[in-house]
Amino acid sequence: MKLEYNLPLLSIAIPTWNRAKILKLALNNLLPQILPFKDKIQFIISDNGSTDETAQVIEENKRNYSEINFIHFKHLTNTGYYGNFTKCRELANGKYFWLLSDNDYVVDGIVREVVNRLISDHPTFVFLSDWGEYVKEEKFKYIHFHKPMSINEALVKYNYKLTLTSAVIFLNFKQHDSNYLEEFRGNAFIGYIFFMTSLINKGNAIIIYGKGLLTNYADISFNVFYAFSVELKKCLKYAVGKKLISKAIENSVINNSIKDLTANHYIAYRLNGKIFGEGVTDKDQIESLLKQGFEEYENYKKVLQPLFRLSKNGLKIIYYKKKIIKKITKRIISNA
Repeated sequence: MKLEYNLPLLSIAIPTWNRAKILKLALNNLLPQILPFKDKIQFIISDNGSTDETAQVIEENKRNYSEINFIHFKHLTNTGYYGNFTKCRELANGKYFWLLSDNDYVVDGIVREVVNRLISDHPTFVFLSDWGEYVKEEKFKYIHFHKPMSINEALVKYNYKLTLTSAVIFLNFKQHDSNYLEEFRGNAFIGYIFFMTSLINKGNAIIIYGKGLLTNYADISFNVFYAFSVELKKCLKYAVGKKLISKAIENSVINNSIKDLTANHYIAYRLNGKIFGEGVTDKDQIESLLKQGFEEYENYKKVLQPLFRLSKNGLKIIYYKKKIIKKITKRIISNA
C-alpha cells in the first residue's frame, strides 16, 4: 500500500480538446512554475481525442519538463466535458485538487503562493479572488498577498464566484466520487459540487489577492440560462441537504448570480438575439425556464422579472448605464 507521505501535495489537472495554440501558451506559463515543486505537484492533462496538434504540444512539453510528475492521457474519442473531467478526477491522487481550463493562464508566482499556503496553513481550500482577461502583451507581474478566512465568511463574501473552479484549490476527497459523478452527470457545475462536498472539513479558507488567473476568451459550450437556473441550483440544494452549507448561503449564491450574471446575460440575449451556449433560444421559453428555476429567490422578482417587460430601448438604457458605472468604477480603482 502506498503511504500517504509518498502522495503529492497537489494535483493540477487540465482537461483539453482541440485548443493546441491556446494550451501551448497556458503550459508555457504554468510548467516553469511547477518545476521548483516537482516533488509536491502531480500534473495531469486529459486530452479528449483532439484532432489538431494538441498531442504534439503536450508531448513536447512533457519531454522538456521530464522532471515533473507529468501524466498525459488521451481519449480515443471525444467523451464530452463530463468524461474528460471524470478522467482528471480518477488520475488525481494529490491531497489537494486544482482543475484548470486549457484557456487559463496562471499568473507568475501563483503556484508558489498556493503551495506555500497549503504547506503552512493546511486550509480546506484556497481561493484566487482576482481574475482578468488574457492580453498578449501583458507581462503577468502582480503583487500577491493572502488572508485567512472562515469557510462561512468566504462562502458569503465570494458566493457565486466560487463556481469558477479554476480559482479554487480544494481538498481531494475521493471516497464518494462515483456517487457524485452519477448524480451530477452532464451538470455544467460538476467541478463546483466536488468543491462543495470537500467542505465537510470545517477548517479555514485562504484567500489570495492580486491577479491570479488570466483567461483567454473561448466559446461557452453550455446554455448559461439552464446552467444557472437548473444545474447550479441542484448543486446548492444538494449541499444544503447534506448540511455542507446553509440555506442562507444558497440564497446568497443564487440572488447574487441573478443580479450580476443572469440579468446581464438576459439583456445581452434580448439586444443581440443570441445566447451563450446551446439549448432553448425562444424568448418565452427562456423566460419560462428562468421563472421555474428562480421564482423562489428574491432577486428574480426584484431584478430579473422586470426586465422581461422592457422593450429593446429600455434594455439599451440599462445596458449603457451598467457600462458607464463599470468604467467609472474601474477608473476609481486604478487611481486609488
